[in-house]
Amino acid sequence: MSLTLKNSYKLFGHLGSLTEIIRFFTPNWFAVTMGTGVLALVFAQTTTANTPLFTLARTLWGINIGLFLLFILLYAGR
Repeated sequence: MSLTLKNSYKLFGHLGSLTEIIRFFTPNWFAVTMGTGVLALVFAQTTTANTPLFTLARTLWGINIGLFLLFILLYAGR
């Protein structure tokens, strides 16, 4: 199956179904979680509370939790 221009703009466009996404999920996606978590921690440590950067850190922390839960579900489904 080749990747065409039509579906190259879609994330996982070369995979046919959700079961293929789960089957090809690998643990190296947890590096995304680690990177997001480290960035959130660095932002939180370098600023004081109630600043825009601290708000960004809290937002990244929430995104990190969501990514981790998603990856745990995909890994468990695998």
